[in-house]
Amino acid sequence: MPAQSPSPCAPAARPPGQCWRPWLGWLRWLGWAGLWLCALLWLASACQATPMRPPAAALTSAPDAHTPAISPGAIPDPATLSPWDAALVESGVGLGVLESVTLTPERTLVLKGWAVSAQPNAFITLAHVWLGEQPLYTGRLGLLYPRPDVARATNHPEWLHVGFELPIALPALWPERLPSGPATLRVHIQRGDGAQFALRGDPGVFQLDLPPANAPAPAARWLLALALLAPLLALALPSGIRSARLLPPARQRALFGGSLLLSLALLVAGGWTGSSLALLLQHAPVTHDMRPYLGVAQTARTDEWLVVTPLAISQTTQPEPMAAINPLHGLHGQNMNVVGMTGAPVANLAALAKPATWGFFFLDLRHALAWDWWLPYFLCLGALWLLLQRWLGTPWRWAAVLAATYTFSPYSVSFSGWPAYLTGFAVVGLLAADRLWLRRSHAAHAPHAASSATPLWAAAGWGLLLGWAAAGFVLVLYPGWQIALAYLLAPLALAWFWHSRQRRGWGSAQWLGLLCAALVAQALLGAWWLDGQAAIEALRTSVYPGQRSTEVGGYADPWALAKGMGNFITMFQSSLWAIPSDSGSFLYVLLPLLAATLAMCLPAGQRVLHAHMHRPALLAALWAYVGFALLFMFVGLPAWLSEASLWARVPVIRLDAALGLAQTLLLAWWVGAQHRPDHLPSAALSNAALSGTASTAPWPLGLRALALASGLGLAAWLWWLHTRMLAPLQAWQTAGATALMVALAGLLGALLIGPRWRIAIALYALWTLAAALPFNPIGQAPTYVRVADALAPWLAPADASGPPARVAVVRENRWANALSAAGVAVLNTTFYEPPLRFWQQLDPGGAAARQYHRYQHLRILLAEPQELAAGAAFSIFAPTLDHVDLRIHAQRMDFSLLGVSHVLSNAADAAHLRQNPSLQLLTQEGDWHLFAVQPGG
Repeated sequence: MPAQSPSPCAPAARPPGQCWRPWLGWLRWLGWAGLWLCALLWLASACQATPMRPPAAALTSAPDAHTPAISPGAIPDPATLSPWDAALVESGVGLGVLESVTLTPERTLVLKGWAVSAQPNAFITLAHVWLGEQPLYTGRLGLLYPRPDVARATNHPEWLHVGFELPIALPALWPERLPSGPATLRVHIQRGDGAQFALRGDPGVFQLDLPPANAPAPAARWLLALALLAPLLALALPSGIRSARLLPPARQRALFGGSLLLSLALLVAGGWTGSSLALLLQHAPVTHDMRPYLGVAQTARTDEWLVVTPLAISQTTQPEPMAAINPLHGLHGQNMNVVGMTGAPVANLAALAKPATWGFFFLDLRHALAWDWWLPYFLCLGALWLLLQRWLGTPWRWAAVLAATYTFSPYSVSFSGWPAYLTGFAVVGLLAADRLWLRRSHAAHAPHAASSATPLWAAAGWGLLLGWAAAGFVLVLYPGWQIALAYLLAPLALAWFWHSRQRRGWGSAQWLGLLCAALVAQALLGAWWLDGQAAIEALRTSVYPGQRSTEVGGYADPWALAKGMGNFITMFQSSLWAIPSDSGSFLYVLLPLLAATLAMCLPAGQRVLHAHMHRPALLAALWAYVGFALLFMFVGLPAWLSEASLWARVPVIRLDAALGLAQTLLLAWWVGAQHRPDHLPSAALSNAALSGTASTAPWPLGLRALALASGLGLAAWLWWLHTRMLAPLQAWQTAGATALMVALAGLLGALLIGPRWRIAIALYALWTLAAALPFNPIGQAPTYVRVADALAPWLAPADASGPPARVAVVRENRWANALSAAGVAVLNTTFYEPPLRFWQQLDPGGAAARQYHRYQHLRILLAEPQELAAGAAFSIFAPTLDHVDLRIHAQRMDFSLLGVSHVLSNAADAAHLRQNPSLQLLTQEGDWHLFAVQPGG
């Protein structure tokens, strides 16, 4: 039988070992590396759990009853100095005393004492610590600090630098490795020559009763691990021709989408959250069961842990849960419809457009807070993943990677995921509009196939989704992000519709969908308006943010586009010149992307890619927006144009959400341009479609030169921007660290244009995620927040039918917001709706209206004498845009004017308030003091 010649249209045969997509190798190895890392961590923890006993021969001394110990308040007098010398001679190695052991709330064991070597030429180096039979720490003792009291007590002036303080972090990943309960602490000090001696001291110091770790249960930790692994494993699925026969690409994409839903479900089931709410609850007079696990709560995110999250919790603890007016805030309550970002749950139709709050209606508090935290991220990640594939032709794996770099960018996580939440609504709306205006085709891949009208039920469904997304976008209530994103995505949508105009059609189905969208948006936003009209009007006419001054731009920091380069460092530093939420940004690679665009325009680039310009309408829209955004940031607009275009409501420092999205879309466009099987020769069509390979033609010298120039240009530009930073910001990033980051950025820029662009995208993704993901802590949300047991009986009304207690909290704003979350009515919390009726009672003439007619953290502070007019009992003052202070005279203020039944203060302020005739001290515990307000005092 004659041999058959290969078909010119058939894919070239590939060896069995080369059926994988070459560009996916790093993802597979990343998945295997993650599994190996988990295995090694488990092995290390298992080995660590094996008791390690100190070598008996090395311990040449031990505490005994005949050797005195220096302990707090028990320094021996000079008559007993000789036993110290005797003990040192007997030991022959060294002498030391453990004076105190403290366990901090962060589960850090702090050991304090002193130690000295018997030989001046043998230095103390290491400490070995055991808790019972469990090894706890082996490592350096640290620098010894001066202890003149020890030098005097032992009559050894040379024993001056002998003090130590040793903080030991208890196990966090597997806290059960360290059993709770009574245990004996043993501490041994090792010299440089290997000799060891045991610390002495009061026997009671060595006896610890270790409380159980307030850590999540092992089952919850397994849910967390599975939630992290599920998308990674789906992303690392094999992807060659052979694998495609077993699992087609469409099913692989569906599997990855399902893994995102599974991950969200597992995180919510485990009650996991990244909230910094622990900062509010830890030191307030409330009880809770929040369980921190990994990471550090971020003080800079006060908008989340001090404002939005406690406001949402208070909706579940108020007398009528989820009611629009919450009486726990202020004298007359606060309308919760105007709470922005993820919002507060309110039982009206508009709640349908606030999906982050849905959990509060159906789940307990822990799982509701988990849903509230994670939904914004997954909404954005899933929607953006779909958009990048559909509009920009990005392969699904690379689309997932790029969508993650935006969703979990430093800018997004530093704002608790709220930029991702808003972007998620916008992208869902674009996808719905796209599908609504799309004709059905009997042959999706045949350009001349017969088409039919979209079914009415499908058009209605896409219209409903479009209206829902539009309402959700509006109810985030932050124009600074909304306007900037709208200016980016609206022209992009028009460009996409123009690009795909041959597949568009308009008929009765589209009119029905548009009508459904309008009706849904009107119903949701109308319900919100009717339920919160008075509060919306009060906020609209407020000094801040309603009448915020016109933004004309032009005041961006010169180094604004270099902020993202050092987010490894700046995200975790705060100063007068930068805080994490302002430092968080993107690693901007706009210069290499511009070079990549030019490469696509050049004939040589088109020959190498076997393609003409990839989706030029979308590319033009993206670059037009980038140019306009940079113009607004660094040059500015005329005031009239800024007002007319609504950019007067966009602070320059809030443009990263839109500019970062534009860069993400440009990166996706570039990746999509490398994977265009529709313009490859027909013989390679199948291989390119399945393996993701583009042309194998060599890159011309001109393109290589362009790639090199873009990399060097990016590096030089970033270095120049770094030199223009303020001195403290430059000091955070040392010269070596800056040089390394600049070099890596330059390498990224050069690789992006060349045939190694996959490495560039991988480096960009790792850079972004490594800087951002450690920012927020991980822990279990609380299942309850209640008033402290010692305080609760005093705030309960004597008569069940009587009015509830209402508390004014002096100075401690954290206490105020925590108590309102626990169900206590508090006069001074945080108000989105200005509490005008309360202020008008104190200021009937409205003389201070411009001070208090604003969004505000209402604080009650004791005034200094010079802050009050002669004989005045209080003054009203707004020290910042979002703070209003009621400054009171501690003795003259009549607290009955405030309409409260109790006053809560810290110990320092209570000392002054005791002399106020309108107050009577009821009880005190720790740092808080509770007073009752005497009517007519």
